[in-house]
Amino acid sequence: MVDLGLVQHFLGMVVSRDVCMQKVYITQEGYIGRVLERFGMSDFKPVATPMDKDKPGEREEEEEACDKTLYQQLIGSLGWIAIGTRPDISFAISYIGRFGANPSQQYWVCAMRVLRYLAGTRYLRLGLGGNLPLQIPLNGFVDADFAGDTGTLKSTTGYILLMGSAVIQWHSKRVYYGDQHSRRRVYCMRNGDSGTHQVPSSSIRNHYIYIGIEHALQ
Repeated sequence: MVDLGLVQHFLGMVVSRDVCMQKVYITQEGYIGRVLERFGMSDFKPVATPMDKDKPGEREEEEEACDKTLYQQLIGSLGWIAIGTRPDISFAISYIGRFGANPSQQYWVCAMRVLRYLAGTRYLRLGLGGNLPLQIPLNGFVDADFAGDTGTLKSTTGYILLMGSAVIQWHSKRVYYGDQHSRRRVYCMRNGDSGTHQVPSSSIRNHYIYIGIEHALQ
């Protein structure tokens, strides 16, 4: 086994360090640039948001179809960016990804808007570390639109977890809040009812214990 030193590139992500500030930064700027070039969006005018507030609904039969394979390839590329370093596009990708089996031109236009947003924000990066206190706070934020999908009456929810000021996990998905436990979890997090029950997965707690900062969950 050969020691290659500190990681600098990992699956399309670039890792950099600020030794003085004791911080690590992760970015996908290069990967975003390659995706923009592949789909011919490098020179388009950027937009300020990844999605319009008036998002498209279910496809109508008379709507013009788009290239299904190309659409799925684009959603896959955008999904990797959303998972890797860009929680700000998680909702948009979660939403337009629902229509991959039967996409139309209106969904393609929405996907192109996400690319235009990334074109203007490709330099954004995640920052981890810094001068952390002994008691590292763990904060979670969640929201849901409650039956925002008029076709299925399902809700779209999303959460984000921060360890100190660093974003460590995020997710957005469509769910059905038909059970009391799910509704209570969103209500508690919205109203500041802090506690370890807010952590959405036991894997988070196990990970903290593994790296020796289980006190953050006290």
